[in-house]
Amino acid sequence: MKRIIATIIMLMIITLTGCRVGVLELPPDDVGQPDDNGWQQESGDPDPGEGQIAVNLPVAGKIAIVTSPSDQDEAFRVARAFARSYGEEQVVHKTWPPDGSERAITETLQEISEDPEVGALIVTHLVWGQRFIVQALSNIRDEIFVVYIAPIIYASPNDVAADIRADLIIGTDLQRFGENYVMQAKTMGADKIVYYSFPRHNAVPAFARRLEVMKAAAEREGVEFIELETLDPWNDVFYNLVPTFLVQDLPRQVRDFGVNTAFFASACLMQRPVISQIIATGAIFVSPCCPSPYHGYLESIGIDYEIPTRENDDFGMPIVVRRPLPELLREIDEAVYAAGMAGRISSWAVSDSMMWTTIGFMYAVEWLSGNVTQERGAIDIDALGRLASEYTAQLGIDAGVTLEPLKQGGETIWHYIQGVVDYHVFGGVRSEE
Repeated sequence: MKRIIATIIMLMIITLTGCRVGVLELPPDDVGQPDDNGWQQESGDPDPGEGQIAVNLPVAGKIAIVTSPSDQDEAFRVARAFARSYGEEQVVHKTWPPDGSERAITETLQEISEDPEVGALIVTHLVWGQRFIVQALSNIRDEIFVVYIAPIIYASPNDVAADIRADLIIGTDLQRFGENYVMQAKTMGADKIVYYSFPRHNAVPAFARRLEVMKAAAEREGVEFIELETLDPWNDVFYNLVPTFLVQDLPRQVRDFGVNTAFFASACLMQRPVISQIIATGAIFVSPCCPSPYHGYLESIGIDYEIPTRENDDFGMPIVVRRPLPELLREIDEAVYAAGMAGRISSWAVSDSMMWTTIGFMYAVEWLSGNVTQERGAIDIDALGRLASEYTAQLGIDAGVTLEPLKQGGETIWHYIQGVVDYHVFGGVRSEE
């Protein structure tokens, strides 16, 4: 377990902070201060991870993690951190092929399955609805412990639980998210909720269910619920038009409905323009579509959370050093307070994607170590909760995490775990005057 915690510290070292702790400490002169151009000064190493002493996994064999190929994907950052921490001979990080073709994805999974040393596989960001993916996962060796990080989009939980080959499925509970969103909005003073979305998203079963839950909770709590349709941001013609529309439309809605209106937008592209106009108008923002303090807040407020370097990683991606999460939360607090918006903006205190990917990996280590139940189809939810608490503690944040197994038709699906995180309301901390 200590080595698992050391890996979580390395997550902060490589992807979030640039600090050095414990057995994973780098030479003190490895990374200097930013130069006049804002670049992080290097000590001569071509990669911040070079020279790092990788610790051994407390299990035999390898763990493979498959993520999207984008370094902007938070699961990608988590996987890279684990690979650097334990060494790429023990943690194999692969990415989904950019073309998303059936052949390429099937070959990626087949290559992992054919490696006799692989004992666990963490799968993230599969686009649900592509049936060949289900077939490809079903061909993974039975001995491999498969963790599926359920995407917040594309999947009906019932379909995932029934069809996919996975020993642990973990992701955000969109129904509880919808319920909690309404209660949080009311606590923050909202008497109305505006829900921006478009037909394609409203046709996604998980999103449709979230919308139903939010509408029912709003009616129960006496909060008016208004649905507003936007253009589909993933249409090539409309991609650049959607942010412009939101920048222009949200202030109109505030004039019509008042500042005690909470705004929710269902697509990632919408978060930055919505948050910027929330701050400009004094309305209420409870959470982005994918709960995370990194999702739209920092760009909208003008906080630089990454220090660039002049180097690229093994994938050709620019290497950046992230600052500590508690520091970023504090800076958002201070900026929100300075804008006169204290208590009007909130978020989960941790990224949903990083949370589920990290504790999914940690649970796989526990399973391979024999520290949790070895019965397939059964998950030690208490152990999973403990790992979540250890993760947030190592991040240095206070965030309550609630985990529950999926229930459907009176049956409990014990290997499908859904979670939510308590809200952090910004504006309660300010700089010393």
